[in-house]
Amino acid sequence: MKSFSSQNGLPNNFVVGIKEDDNHNFWITTKSGLSTLNIKTNKFKNFNIHDGLQGTEYQSKSIEKTSDGRIIIGGLNGFNIFNPKDIAVKTPLVLAPKITALKLYNKNIVVGDTINNRVLLKQSIEEIESLSLRHNENYISFEFLALYLENPEQVQYMYKMNGLDKDFVNVGNRREVNYSNLVPGEYEFEVMASIDGQWEAAKSTKFKFKITSPPWSTWWAYLIYGIIGALIIWVIMRYYTQKVQEAQEHELDQLKLEFFVNVSHEFRTPPYFNLKSC
Repeated sequence: MKSFSSQNGLPNNFVVGIKEDDNHNFWITTKSGLSTLNIKTNKFKNFNIHDGLQGTEYQSKSIEKTSDGRIIIGGLNGFNIFNPKDIAVKTPLVLAPKITALKLYNKNIVVGDTINNRVLLKQSIEEIESLSLRHNENYISFEFLALYLENPEQVQYMYKMNGLDKDFVNVGNRREVNYSNLVPGEYEFEVMASIDGQWEAAKSTKFKFKITSPPWSTWWAYLIYGIIGALIIWVIMRYYTQKVQEAQEHELDQLKLEFFVNVSHEFRTPPYFNLKSC
């Protein structure tokens, strides 16, 4: 059993109707338009108002096939009727998306903007391949676009943050994504575009960036911490050793004093002889 969703090219997972045509392909109405599924290739082709549809939203189960093979679909703004054999299948167009804008904390960053006392972008975001951000510049947004003037709403996007995301995320025709609280490290943002949901042949655009560690979390900071820690341990050990040595010297002095006191006492005490025993 095989399942299909937006990850396979369906524009919306909310399916309201399905009908099989005479070629055994399936026509599917969703909350985002009309799609057809080729059962031989398991590929979707999506349609919207730019293809002549009455709208992008359809009523539940409002799709039927006539005796002559035509498909009728009803929506909120009327209905469409067509013969699937008359729908031209165009050669898939491969789009190359571009990253068009960068935002930090929802503020659009343009060339020449001063961020934290430095110019962050000396060229447009489309002209640079990598960027270095500080630890407190970790709420980042990307805007992207793939030009398809014939039907711009048909363009779908998938993105992935290499180093963070496990799989690509299908965002439909939404053209902006946000990431917050990114930890220091190296990242690569990747975005793909498609007009037919066939991601295997889709081109991707990548953008590398790095979020540096805060000053108190860098290797040289840890080196300083290590030196300070070693110095503290050395001072404590030296203090302890000195105290032990002083205690030992004090004990030795006491022993010497007791010895001399006993010796002097012996010298001051005259010998005692018992004459009666003589």
